[in-house]
Amino acid sequence: MRTFKLFIAPWCFEQCSSIMTSLLDVEEEFGIEFDIINAEENYEVAKAYNIKAVPTIVVEEDGEVIAMYVADAYFNPLTLEKFLEETTDVGR
Repeated sequence: MRTFKLFIAPWCFEQCSSIMTSLLDVEEEFGIEFDIINAEENYEVAKAYNIKAVPTIVVEEDGEVIAMYVADAYFNPLTLEKFLEETTDVGR
C-alpha cells in the first residue's frame, strides 16, 4: 500500500501554503490522503527520510521510499499533478 507524507515547517508559510492548497485540490481526484508532518517538531522523522528542504512529499510503498517531490521556489501545480500521476494508480 502506498502512503504519502508531506513535510512542512512553520517558517515555510508561503511555499507550504501554496502546495497544501494544491494538495487539497488533488487529494480527492487521486484518491489519496497526505500525512502532514512538521519537520521541525518531528526532526528525527525528517532526518530518517533525509528531508533537506520543505515542502517535500515522500511516497512509500510497503515501507520503502519510492519517490520524493521537493517543491522549490518556482512551484507549479502542474508538476505536482504530473508527479502524482506517476506515483498513483491514476496515472497507470
